[in-house]
Amino acid sequence: MILISDCPIFLFETTAKNLDIQIEKIINFGPDCEKEILDNTKECLLLITQSFYNNFETINTYKEFTEDLLVTKSCIFKILKRLSNIGSQVYFPLVPKHFIYKDRNSKFFFEKDSKDIFINNINNNLFMEFNNFSNLIFLRGIENISTKISKDFF
Repeated sequence: MILISDCPIFLFETTAKNLDIQIEKIINFGPDCEKEILDNTKECLLLITQSFYNNFETINTYKEFTEDLLVTKSCIFKILKRLSNIGSQVYFPLVPKHFIYKDRNSKFFFEKDSKDIFINNINNNLFMEFNNFSNLIFLRGIENISTKISKDFF
């Protein structure tokens, strides 16, 4: 399995090894990263949550977020196309709705135009855009996590 990620994975390799999951290669998510995908890749885990979380502090509306979303989706499309062409299975966790997109001392948002709504819109957008790839399995991801764990640890 290869891992494509947009953030440090900390204990992921150790955890994978303990579960007897072999990580053949780790690729940093970004423009042209699909060129690093090995031709014999059978499975890929695509972790790109941080690309979305990094922008949550600076946006006020979902419309402000769409430009960054287009860049991210373009990279995802190239990755999925490459992996489809070589017959690889792709696992893609949806963006989780929980506190880790905020700093430890911030408050939860439950307002009309909350960050939770942004995340729902992002996930819906990603699903509608990429659900036509037959080799792609969307994963729901984490719904609940202890508030004592910061996003840096996660």
